[in-house]
Amino acid sequence: MTMIQQKGYHMQEGMMYVRLVHLLDERKRKELMIIYGEDVAEEGLKVIDLQAGGRAHDRWPAIAAGLLARAEKKIDLQVGSPGSHPISGR
Repeated sequence: MTMIQQKGYHMQEGMMYVRLVHLLDERKRKELMIIYGEDVAEEGLKVIDLQAGGRAHDRWPAIAAGLLARAEKKIDLQVGSPGSHPISGR
Protein backbone atom coordinates (compact mmCIF):
# COMPACT_ATOMS: atom_id res chain seq x y z
CA MET A 1 0.00 0.00 0.00
CA THR A 2 2.81 2.38 0.85
CA MET A 3 4.38 1.95 -2.59
CA ILE A 4 1.06 2.55 -4.31
CA GLN A 5 0.39 5.67 -2.25
CA GLN A 6 3.91 6.99 -2.86
CA LYS A 7 3.21 6.81 -6.60
CA GLY A 8 0.17 9.06 -6.10
CA TYR A 9 -2.54 6.43 -6.31
CA HIS A 10 -5.43 6.13 -3.88
CA MET A 11 -7.03 2.81 -3.01
CA GLN A 12 -10.71 2.79 -2.17
CA GLU A 13 -11.76 1.66 1.30
CA GLY A 14 -13.37 -1.56 0.07
CA MET A 15 -11.63 -3.45 -2.71
CA MET A 16 -12.06 -6.85 -4.29
CA TYR A 17 -9.16 -8.48 -6.09
CA VAL A 18 -8.42 -11.31 -8.47
CA ARG A 19 -4.91 -12.70 -8.99
CA LEU A 20 -3.99 -13.80 -12.50
CA VAL A 21 -0.92 -15.99 -12.90
CA HIS A 22 0.78 -17.15 -16.09
CA LEU A 23 3.62 -19.67 -15.78
CA LEU A 24 6.33 -18.73 -18.25
CA ASP A 25 8.48 -21.84 -18.38
CA GLU A 26 8.12 -25.63 -18.44
CA ARG A 27 9.56 -26.00 -14.94
CA LYS A 28 6.96 -23.54 -13.64
CA ARG A 29 9.63 -21.53 -11.85
CA LYS A 30 8.99 -18.23 -13.61
CA GLU A 31 5.66 -16.52 -13.50
CA LEU A 32 3.91 -13.33 -14.41
CA MET A 33 1.39 -12.29 -11.77
CA ILE A 34 -1.13 -9.51 -12.21
CA ILE A 35 -3.39 -8.48 -9.37
CA TYR A 36 -6.50 -6.73 -10.65
CA GLY A 37 -8.76 -4.85 -8.27
CA GLU A 38 -12.02 -2.96 -8.29
CA ASP A 39 -13.90 -0.90 -5.74
CA VAL A 40 -16.58 -3.10 -4.19
CA ALA A 41 -18.86 -0.02 -4.19
CA GLU A 42 -19.18 -0.48 -7.97
CA GLU A 43 -21.41 -3.45 -7.08
CA GLY A 44 -23.40 -1.22 -4.71
CA LEU A 45 -21.89 -3.03 -1.74
CA LYS A 46 -19.50 -2.63 1.17
CA VAL A 47 -16.87 -5.18 2.19
CA ILE A 48 -18.94 -6.19 5.21
CA ASP A 49 -21.77 -7.18 2.86
CA LEU A 50 -19.57 -9.88 1.29
CA GLN A 51 -18.23 -11.32 4.54
CA ALA A 52 -19.79 -14.36 6.21
CA GLY A 53 -23.23 -13.35 7.44
CA GLY A 54 -23.27 -10.26 5.20
CA ARG A 55 -26.30 -9.40 3.09
CA ALA A 56 -24.55 -10.33 -0.17
CA HIS A 57 -22.30 -13.17 1.01
CA ASP A 58 -24.28 -15.72 -0.99
CA ARG A 59 -23.81 -13.61 -4.15
CA TRP A 60 -19.99 -13.67 -3.89
CA PRO A 61 -19.46 -16.52 -6.43
CA ALA A 62 -21.33 -14.57 -9.14
CA ILE A 63 -19.63 -11.30 -8.18
CA ALA A 64 -16.21 -12.99 -8.26
CA ALA A 65 -16.94 -14.52 -11.68
CA GLY A 66 -17.84 -11.06 -13.00
CA LEU A 67 -14.67 -9.58 -11.52
CA LEU A 68 -12.56 -12.25 -13.25
CA ALA A 69 -14.35 -11.72 -16.57
CA ARG A 70 -13.76 -7.95 -16.42
CA ALA A 71 -10.10 -8.45 -15.50
CA GLU A 72 -9.55 -10.80 -18.44
CA LYS A 73 -11.27 -8.35 -20.77
CA LYS A 74 -9.44 -5.22 -19.57
CA ILE A 75 -5.90 -6.61 -19.30
CA ASP A 76 -4.01 -6.74 -22.59
CA LEU A 77 -0.55 -8.34 -22.73
CA GLN A 78 1.60 -7.83 -25.77
CA VAL A 79 4.97 -9.31 -26.61
CA GLY A 80 7.48 -6.58 -27.43
CA SER A 81 10.99 -6.37 -28.75
CA PRO A 82 13.94 -6.42 -26.31
CA GLY A 83 14.11 -3.19 -24.36
CA SER A 84 10.50 -2.28 -25.04
CA HIS A 85 7.72 -2.40 -22.47
CA PRO A 86 5.93 -5.68 -23.31
CA ILE A 87 2.98 -5.12 -20.99
CA SER A 88 0.36 -2.56 -21.81
CA GLY A 89 -3.09 -1.97 -20.37
CA ARG A 90 -6.19 -0.68 -22.03
